[in-house]
Amino acid sequence: MGGNRLASAPAPDEMVVGVAWYSRDEWPRIRAIAADPETLEASYDDWLKVFNESRDALRQAGIVAEDVPVIADELRQWCVAEGRSIDGEARASYAAEQLRRKYQGSDSG
Repeated sequence: MGGNRLASAPAPDEMVVGVAWYSRDEWPRIRAIAADPETLEASYDDWLKVFNESRDALRQAGIVAEDVPVIADELRQWCVAEGRSIDGEARASYAAEQLRRKYQGSDSG
């Protein structure tokens, strides 16, 4: 459990974006807490297909797309602390914040 190790930061000229990654187990929990479940795919398999296509498109555009695992309870806690609704914008912001913390080595939160 080397939790304090800093991740290797991408090259300065690389554009890196965090993309929210949901495990099969977390998917129903994410849908259950979402303020906008109608914007999410109905099944995990459908979501995974869209996720892979979107990530591939980013990579083809020269953008480094890094998967950011999302746990529903942690997302909910973050949204409460930030005073945000659990919607697509918040999920994207959460992923970006987690990626930033990874490269900055912040364990707080």
